[in-house]
Amino acid sequence: MTDKDEMITKEDLEMLINGAYPIETPLEITQSSPLGDERENEKKIPLLEVLEEVSTLVVRHNPEWFETHREVFKRMSEHMFSMEYDESKFRERFYQAIGFLGRNLRYNDSPAFHGLQYFIQRYVSDASLDLEFRHLWKTYRDITGLKTSLILIDSMGIDSRRKSLFAKIHGRYRTIGFSDIRAVSSMLIPVFSSNYRSTDSEAINIVDIINHAYDLIGNDLKFCAGNSHTVSRVAAGLAFVDRKVILMGRNPYPPDKPGKICIRRLRENLDLLNKVGKLVREDGTYGRLIGSRKHVFVEGVNVCNLLRDTGKLVLWNEGQKNFQLDDLIQLVETSNRQKRLVRIVERGVTRVYEPNVSLMLKTSELILLMVGIMNIQRKRVEWQMSPISMENIALYIPA
Repeated sequence: MTDKDEMITKEDLEMLINGAYPIETPLEITQSSPLGDERENEKKIPLLEVLEEVSTLVVRHNPEWFETHREVFKRMSEHMFSMEYDESKFRERFYQAIGFLGRNLRYNDSPAFHGLQYFIQRYVSDASLDLEFRHLWKTYRDITGLKTSLILIDSMGIDSRRKSLFAKIHGRYRTIGFSDIRAVSSMLIPVFSSNYRSTDSEAINIVDIINHAYDLIGNDLKFCAGNSHTVSRVAAGLAFVDRKVILMGRNPYPPDKPGKICIRRLRENLDLLNKVGKLVREDGTYGRLIGSRKHVFVEGVNVCNLLRDTGKLVLWNEGQKNFQLDDLIQLVETSNRQKRLVRIVERGVTRVYEPNVSLMLKTSELILLMVGIMNIQRKRVEWQMSPISMENIALYIPA
């Protein structure tokens, strides 16, 4: 443990205990709704045109674009293979693959897709798509200059054609498949998406979401909002020890301040909390493990209880601000509808096997992000309005 690894200091803990932790009001709460009016009788833009325009813009804002993708490919293939495409050909095929996967299409839907199967199997992976997320987000920040301090979390039920013998109908979504856990900014810019078990909640996977969002947004990330199934006490503690992110949202049972014994236990085990924070920052799998257990003992101390008490303090401090989040949290439902529109082929039923589901979900998010960048670049949206609008995009053009 070094000084940089100590995310939580004694001063931070004392301010939490005294109810004086500085929680500034996010700008996203004070701003008006970023949803713009739909334009009628507007000429549709083919998706292929969007892909070509945005890919050129991304490379211009990321001079190292091809080299980073080459490094990711070498790492994923354990340096056994070399890249067989030059930059222009790889960029063209890579963005074609994103457009193909993100729209939930099949290879035999068009002759243009027949040559993509080899490329997708060899070059498209979770690591390469996460890298493209970072490139697109850098482009978005460069052309807008906007800072993002708050992200919104929600989940969608995704039906799957590949049924498991042990699959159960999801209690909330009534689907047999999996859950697509998403995060977007207040401007509906995609931040995170991945598939999890249909019974998983956002709270269990909060560390994966926070770590991925931090890679895109950086130190500007301060708040994370969601519904009551997102705002659990342990999840609030994990988010705070991970990146000092304040978890907030609609909580039907707001916690009280922990008792004297719990506070004394936190003071005595502050170093252990920082070690847990370092562990989940380096590997989000441990965050999922801790979030799904009631008892995890380290040196005779129940880490889950420490995180629960830390989360209580965070939520207790945040509750004193009385933030009005109802309208803001509902915005994510608009983003969910836009993603369903992108994946509307066969009602969004996913055909692929489990290891490739995340590729379909992430590429759909990348399509939304590219459409937003194109709308900003062409000045098709008003200032402080969400640039994500699929009404002017022709996703499918009949032959």
